[in-house]
Amino acid sequence: MDDLQKDLDQSRPDLNIQLLGMNPANLEIGNAEATEGRDIPWLQDVDEDGDGESDNWLTSWPFTYRDVVIVDANSVAVDTFNLTVKSLEEPDSYATLRQMLIDVAESTVAPQDDSISIAIDGSFEIDVLANDGGESRLQVSDVGEPAHGSVEIVDREYPADLAPIETFMPELVISEIVPGEYVELFNVTYAELELSSAQHVLVSGDHAVEVASLGQGHAIGRRDYLQLPWPTPITVSSESGEMVLFRDGLTGFHDARKIDDFVVWGTEVAGSRIELAKSVNKWWGPPDG
Repeated sequence: MDDLQKDLDQSRPDLNIQLLGMNPANLEIGNAEATEGRDIPWLQDVDEDGDGESDNWLTSWPFTYRDVVIVDANSVAVDTFNLTVKSLEEPDSYATLRQMLIDVAESTVAPQDDSISIAIDGSFEIDVLANDGGESRLQVSDVGEPAHGSVEIVDREYPADLAPIETFMPELVISEIVPGEYVELFNVTYAELELSSAQHVLVSGDHAVEVASLGQGHAIGRRDYLQLPWPTPITVSSESGEMVLFRDGLTGFHDARKIDDFVVWGTEVAGSRIELAKSVNKWWGPPDG
């Protein structure tokens, strides 16, 4: 993020894009490591009410761990980009976040030249070229000299944007696999997850096993790990195989949008879903597991 800030400062100083970090309460021990050699401001949340939770982090704020929250000129959140799902070490992810920040900044640049207040539909002459930029640019027509023209102003209601399903932050990810012995899952959230009500499905080849059936009577604590028994009838070897974690099985196991995590090792197996994951940019290089 520090490199991204320097990039934006050098390439688009006109937009004055500022990045800052925020750390939840009770994790202050990591502040020195997070700020060492970096210039981005670092905010530390507190727990003034003594309930053991951050007063703002993931409580009053409807965001997820490692979300980059993009706000407009009025400090209103307009978009998010999760660094767990898309690492900035990947050039495509870096370029995507960089462009998102620029687009929001350009769309909130103050209009130039004219101030208009109108309660009904109408037409006004304004500096169209100065206002023809960013996501909210005016649609320009009939430009004359000097650079002024006519733009019709109308009332219009826009529906709220719903985040596409493939950008949802996973609740569970695969942290470790020992073929034939166990699958270890990690709870990404800051709330305990009851596995008996989980909709997730582990898939390998032609076999699918519900996480709820493996985790009956178990829960994973917030930001914690849990080893589950090996999901039979799935059989893989230590030489090659794959395990895919689907958010649910409601749309089948060829819906790449529902892939929350996967591990692949050795030679790619027949019928692999890795190409499926790549098709919607769910593949960011070899997995760690």
